[in-house]
Amino acid sequence: MEYKVIQSGSKGNAVIINNNILVDCGVPYAKLKDYLKDIEYLFITHKHSDHLKKSTFKSIRNKWKHIKIYSNYEVAMEAVSYTHLRAHE
Repeated sequence: MEYKVIQSGSKGNAVIINNNILVDCGVPYAKLKDYLKDIEYLFITHKHSDHLKKSTFKSIRNKWKHIKIYSNYEVAMEAVSYTHLRAHE
């Protein structure tokens, strides 16, 4: 397994696994945009802002529609409040 830590800590978290899985998006979009063309899945661990940055999530959702997003119910409800999505999408 290969991984690249984009950032880790209280100011933001994002890790890429095997070049196609992004775990968390708690960093500025600019730090992720060059990697997103190869990302297939985004896993969001929880809704704290250092793991789920609202503006980054919205940019990923709007610009990279091929990325499938996975999370728990609490995160899904938070993400729905950011976008026009329904929880099951």
